[in-house]
Amino acid sequence: MGAWSCARASEAAGVRGPGKQSPALIQGGRVPGQGVGSAHRRLKRCGEVPRVPELPVPRQHPGAWAGSCSLHGLSPASIPGRVLPLTLLLAHFQSTLPYYTWQEVQARIVQIQKEHQICIHKKELTELDIYHRILRFKNYMVAMVNKSLLPIRFRLPLLGDTVFYTRGLKYNFELIFFWGPGSLFENEWSLKAEYKRAGNRLELAEKLSTRILWIGIANFLLCPLILIWQILYAFFSYTEILKREPGSLGARCWSLYGRCYLRHFNELDHELHSRLSKGYKPASKYMNCFISPLLTIVAKNVAFFAGSILAVLIALTIYDEDVLAVEHVLTTVTLLGVGITVCR
Repeated sequence: MGAWSCARASEAAGVRGPGKQSPALIQGGRVPGQGVGSAHRRLKRCGEVPRVPELPVPRQHPGAWAGSCSLHGLSPASIPGRVLPLTLLLAHFQSTLPYYTWQEVQARIVQIQKEHQICIHKKELTELDIYHRILRFKNYMVAMVNKSLLPIRFRLPLLGDTVFYTRGLKYNFELIFFWGPGSLFENEWSLKAEYKRAGNRLELAEKLSTRILWIGIANFLLCPLILIWQILYAFFSYTEILKREPGSLGARCWSLYGRCYLRHFNELDHELHSRLSKGYKPASKYMNCFISPLLTIVAKNVAFFAGSILAVLIALTIYDEDVLAVEHVLTTVTLLGVGITVCR
């Protein structure tokens, strides 16, 4: 009787003998009339399957589970019982994920698609499809910057053409176009149907103009809070930089507009960072060609006088420690040090 129950449980769970698994179990299916969880518990009582903790997990597409198993070198049959979601598998193998290169991850995803059809819209995936899905919004931003469709260039008196593209402005652009209320996309990759018809262009342009107006009004009303937050953020950020790397205060860096303008289509963040890092030294040498001689002379003189005062204060401090107790002496020493660093 016990052997017959074990056989029934094995058949219900899809176990057909040592080393063989039912296709229904591999594909995440279930045998009609039998529960996988109850059959698995009967198998554990018979001693055929090792005990594993049963996790209350949500249902998901069986191909995603099979694909996640293959991504980490597992076979779906090696995890009996309930189906583990992709997030649990990623958490379990989180320690090994940093050692995969991006090319290896792409190759595995393409191979998983051929075996388990994790994407139902296409039979085979390519590396370009993966890039398109990840970088959909960023490709739109790169295109709009390259085509000068965004109002980030202004002509100011005595200064000429000036680019104004801050993180706050970028956040507002993304809010308008991508994920805010009334945006152009209905989810992270699909454009709304009305934006695909050319006949709705004028109507959609009016809606976009109205939405931009309301977002501008919201920015104006929140301006005091945003200003306070920007001041606090800048203060603590630069304080940390001065404490950790004082020499990097006057170093050049790529502007937000420069990073977006020089970015290629379908270029991930780590690829862009690697490419810009290679061009940092040549770009710095090129920018040094346009340093004003007058500004250089002024900076040298300011650094000389500030260094002289700082040296006197340091000598007095060494001679008598009570000098630091004088009001504003410590603040003066700090400001002089910062001034010398900037001038250099």
